[in-house]
Amino acid sequence: MAAIGKDEVLRVLEQKLRTGGTFWTARTITADRTRARIASVLDWAEARGFRTAGTPNPARWRGFLDQLLPKPRKVAPVQNMPALPYGALPGLMATLAADKTVAAQALRFTILTGCRVGEALGATWDEINFDTAEWVIPAARMKARKPHTVPLSPQVLRLLEQLPREQGNSFLFISAKTPGVAVTDATVTRALRNAGCPATTHGFRSSFKTWAEERTSFPSIIAELSLAHSVGNAVEQAYRRTDLAAKRRKLMEAWATFCCTAPVVGEKKGKVLSLHA
Repeated sequence: MAAIGKDEVLRVLEQKLRTGGTFWTARTITADRTRARIASVLDWAEARGFRTAGTPNPARWRGFLDQLLPKPRKVAPVQNMPALPYGALPGLMATLAADKTVAAQALRFTILTGCRVGEALGATWDEINFDTAEWVIPAARMKARKPHTVPLSPQVLRLLEQLPREQGNSFLFISAKTPGVAVTDATVTRALRNAGCPATTHGFRSSFKTWAEERTSFPSIIAELSLAHSVGNAVEQAYRRTDLAAKRRKLMEAWATFCCTAPVVGEKKGKVLSLHA
């Protein structure tokens, strides 16, 4: 551990790949995560006495590797996940409702709750409370490592009641091929493609946020908390002692009603009239 220096770290990050380019330029995000983990291990090694105290960490970015390597966001710019316009959601939801596979129902659940697909696929029956109509996701499965309570609309409760169960399998969305496990992310994505949708599963969170801003009068903070986002600075978060559950429930019920209301085919557009004060 004491012998690891700049050259060893760069040998990892700048190794050439068979597919072309270097690890840093061709797999930038993964390479930067690798660098950060190396830095953490070396910090631990110093704290434990395996490296001389005060020895500069050769994997640190600021003031060191940032002088030698291009910034990750310049090599691999952040790209937004493709999202389905919210106006197309009722049609998609009708298609998914007709698809009786577990994967399609997992996708419906993901959309209606505004959660991340990984959170939905990891959900177990002991997290669901039918009496209070809530789904409590434990901190260990949340991105922010904080527990999150999701109010469940009547549409979601009906969906859950119709799900198949497997003895000894605690997951909501069970695999049709492998006993004892949940359906996979790839299977859910396949159900999305079978429904003719090119968007990503994560993009539905963006659809929800856009719908809430454009079609409702709920304050932005209600939608943000529904998405389990952190809102405000540390001081604001410390003083906010409520998760606004009642208001979030109303928003999620309105969202479920919108998503599950079948689109009217061939409806004639009405004439728009100006209303004077």
